[in-house]
Amino acid sequence: MKPTLFAAITVAGLSTLSTAKAQEAPTTSAQQQATHAEATQLAVANIYISGYPETICKDTEININFDAPMMADEDVSTASTDGYYRIYYTDTQQEVQHLAKWLSASELKITITEETQRLKNITVAIPEGVKNAEGKEYQATAEQRCSCEGVNMYYTPGYIASKVIFIGSAAAEDDELLEQMLPSAYFLYGEEKHPAAIRPATAQDAVDNWLAYEHAFDNDMPRHEQEKMKALPPDTVLPHTWICKIPFTPRPDTTLKLILPESAASNGMRYEDETLYRSQHYQDGYYLSNTCTDMGEFEVEMRFFSPAEWTNTEDLVKQFSWQVLDYHHNNTRQPLVWKDGALRTTVRGVEICLTPDEEQMQQLAQEATTDDGRKVHTVRSLIFRAKTGGTDAPKLKLYASGDYRGIYGTCRADKKQTSTLLIPAAPTIYSDVNNGQMMRNGSTTINCEYENNSGGVATLYRIDS
Repeated sequence: MKPTLFAAITVAGLSTLSTAKAQEAPTTSAQQQATHAEATQLAVANIYISGYPETICKDTEININFDAPMMADEDVSTASTDGYYRIYYTDTQQEVQHLAKWLSASELKITITEETQRLKNITVAIPEGVKNAEGKEYQATAEQRCSCEGVNMYYTPGYIASKVIFIGSAAAEDDELLEQMLPSAYFLYGEEKHPAAIRPATAQDAVDNWLAYEHAFDNDMPRHEQEKMKALPPDTVLPHTWICKIPFTPRPDTTLKLILPESAASNGMRYEDETLYRSQHYQDGYYLSNTCTDMGEFEVEMRFFSPAEWTNTEDLVKQFSWQVLDYHHNNTRQPLVWKDGALRTTVRGVEICLTPDEEQMQQLAQEATTDDGRKVHTVRSLIFRAKTGGTDAPKLKLYASGDYRGIYGTCRADKKQTSTLLIPAAPTIYSDVNNGQMMRNGSTTINCEYENNSGGVATLYRIDS
């Protein structure tokens, strides 16, 4: 009977200890809430789109990684992929054609099989209600990508474009797409939108604006290409090439841009507007330079950073103060005075005369349109023919200072003055006899060249040894 009594005591003791332990660690309300939250928290699957940039096009591979098995390992090869994901064009909800298979119990691979529609957004989504093998539900999630990197095209860079912009497709598959999109392009001037007049370009357009044309497609086109273009009938339409006229010259403080909406992919994530043209702004100012054309004769150019309004040359010249300095003889500047169609003065008895080259000025003049529709004639250069005294010409320094009238009012130069040296080039004589050696047999060619001489005579001497 004693063993039986011992057993009863032992069981009773265990029961008592168990009860005491439960009383020592009761479950709190906070612990119960945390346990419930953990049980109901949605799992998250990762969507990985291969390639860079991460666009979705034919043969793109997409992997979906779940954090837990979705089925038993032995069912991977036969398990259906239906219901675990969706892949579709974002705007129409149309399904993108693809193949899908399970790589493992927790990884799904998708391969795009169709040539995706251009300039479309594509969504890869995990819908609500997807559960893993343990019954835990996944959070609905989605990734959006572009179907291509954008429209491949050429266009005239802004630093070259002054009157027109040429636009052309860079790949055959973009021809039709670009033609469809160009009507949506517009000019943005500050916050204002202006219509962009874009039309097919002709051979005459290219001939008239050759610099803008060749910089759109090739920075250094062979000269024969220009000749071939001139040989075409003027109204020949250039294939897959468009031209857009810049509507006006913008103010210095406002940028004019040509925008093609949603045509460029940003890291494959979304389509953004592409800027085809951005106006270039230059500081107000000018500089002087010259080229010696003969003894005491120069071509002098005043080059404007921002175009100068040009009604007549005399008016433009008189906006500046002109002086010369005979710097090898004194430090006193002498003013140049406008008289009889030229700037004139006398230095040590030698007449100094700077005559505007009206023929070149006519060729350089361009008509500009302001943002309020005014037509203004402008020039970027003022050209003079300077005579400083022939073979007796003094060495001079020419100065110019002052503000000038631009398209939108006064252009104030940063520098108070600019200058250039009018120095007669030194006479030079160069001779060459077959690279320095007389030929023993046959003929010998003797070349003699001279520069900056008022006439010259070449004398050949025979020196007997």
